[in-house]
Amino acid sequence: MPNRYNMALMRSLNEEYESKKIISTFIDYDDEYQLQLADRRITALANQINFTDKRILEIGCGGGYVSYQLAKKYGCSVIGIDIYDSPVWERLTHSSLQYHNMDLSQDCQFLNDEFDVVISYVAWEHMKHPFNALKQTARILKASGVIYIAANLYRSAISSHLYRQIFSHFLIFYLKMRL
Repeated sequence: MPNRYNMALMRSLNEEYESKKIISTFIDYDDEYQLQLADRRITALANQINFTDKRILEIGCGGGYVSYQLAKKYGCSVIGIDIYDSPVWERLTHSSLQYHNMDLSQDCQFLNDEFDVVISYVAWEHMKHPFNALKQTARILKASGVIYIAANLYRSAISSHLYRQIFSHFLIFYLKMRL
C-alpha cells in the first residue's frame, strides 16, 4: 500500500518547529482570565458602539463574562442568554444584569424593538437554526440599533460549525435588510 502522507512536508515541518518552544502549561481559563478577555472585547467595541445607558442583549453569553463587564463598566441594562445555564452566573451578578436560559431561534419572548445593541461572540456557528435566530434578532433590535456578531466560521471535528449555511443565511438576510 502506498504511503498516503506527504513525508517531505512532514520532515520540513519537523525541522521548522524543532527550535520552537513547547509551552509548559496551558492557559487557565479561570474567572480572572475570562473577565480580562471580556474587557478587551468590549473595550475594542466601545470605540465603535456607545454602550452608555443602552439596553443590550448578549446572545450565547456562556459564563456571562462579557455581559457582566458591560453592566459593571458602562452601567447599561444587559441581558445575557444562552441555551445552557452556567454556574458562573451565580458569581457574576450586577443590579442591571439578567441571565436567561433560552434558545432565541425557538422561544424568543422579547418584545419588538426592545434592544439598542445586540452582541454575540462565537455562538452562531453552534446554532441549529441561525437564520431563525437572525430573524428574531432583527425583530427585537430597535431600528436605530446596532448588532455585532463575531463567529468562527470554520469546520471542526468536535462541534457543528455550519459555516456554509450560516454564511448563506447571513448574506440573504443582509441583502433583504438592504432592500
